[in-house]
Amino acid sequence: MMLIIALACALAAAVSYLSARFAVIPILQRRGVLDHPTARSSHDEPVARGGGIAVFAGLVAGCATALVAQAVSAQGVEPGSEVIRSLLPLAAAALFGLVGLIDDLNSLSAVSRLVTQVVLAGAFAVAVLMVTGVGVFATVAVVLSIIVVVNGTNFMDGLNTLVPAWGAGTGLWFGVLGLGVGSELLAIATIALTAALAGFLPLNATPARSFLGDVGSYAIGGFLSVGAWVLWSDGAPVTALLAPFVIPMFDVLYTLGRRIYRGENLFTAHRSHIYQKLQTAGLSHEQVSAVHLLATGVCVAAALPVLFAAPVYDPLIAVAVWSGVIIGYAAMPTIVSRRQSRKPA
Repeated sequence: MMLIIALACALAAAVSYLSARFAVIPILQRRGVLDHPTARSSHDEPVARGGGIAVFAGLVAGCATALVAQAVSAQGVEPGSEVIRSLLPLAAAALFGLVGLIDDLNSLSAVSRLVTQVVLAGAFAVAVLMVTGVGVFATVAVVLSIIVVVNGTNFMDGLNTLVPAWGAGTGLWFGVLGLGVGSELLAIATIALTAALAGFLPLNATPARSFLGDVGSYAIGGFLSVGAWVLWSDGAPVTALLAPFVIPMFDVLYTLGRRIYRGENLFTAHRSHIYQKLQTAGLSHEQVSAVHLLATGVCVAAALPVLFAAPVYDPLIAVAVWSGVIIGYAAMPTIVSRRQSRKPA
């Protein structure tokens, strides 16, 4: 199993990096698919938008490697139903990523995006119901969670390395959970996502040569949201599955709530997210990404005992820790700004 994981990860990272550097980015640049800086941007030069295509290519390569390796190994490939369950998140990444790609190339209207997302989320809710056996009433929760995570991931993709690093960490965590509940192929797929994002990270680090684009953020959000439901149906604890989403989804929902309260137009660009305020306060893109990843790591660590001491570890303890981390994360822009103001000129 470890050899299969290693092979899948190596190929996923290699395909992601090489295809991005030598194919995807040059093509995007020639076609003029660029993210031009504006007053609300966090970059100063036009950057290729759509590098998520390479990440998806790496993810597919990693999953294909796992399937082939299983087929030729002594253990053999998993039953067809298990393959479908395990690769359902990959299908979500493909279809949501396609919507993102169309948006990157042609700038869909907000209404068109939302309608398409609702239709896709509904389709995957039915698919999850069919292949996992979750209750009918859970389909509403599936639809809402997919829409929130897909859009939330997109909204958080505003600084270099932030979403790629978070997605890589979440994929790795889901891989651990998958192995823990016996979903080996799904575990390999999520770890392959980690490797594919790791391959893309050097090209997204400041000064970025490429952004994920909507194709990348939508694909990541679709993959992780559907993957979480499949893992839940396989027995992964809810607390453990929610942990990596706490910080990014809080940032998104908190910012959305504040904008609604202030009567702002929700369809206009802004720099109101907590992570954006951290960058405005003086942190670099990578420093903000590190803060975000550290906060997420603490949330995951708080959920870790659920895997080993469920009978005696109350999940409310994890929720209490999350609350403290959220408060600290929300206060970070003010803390950083004050520290920066005290520095000698």
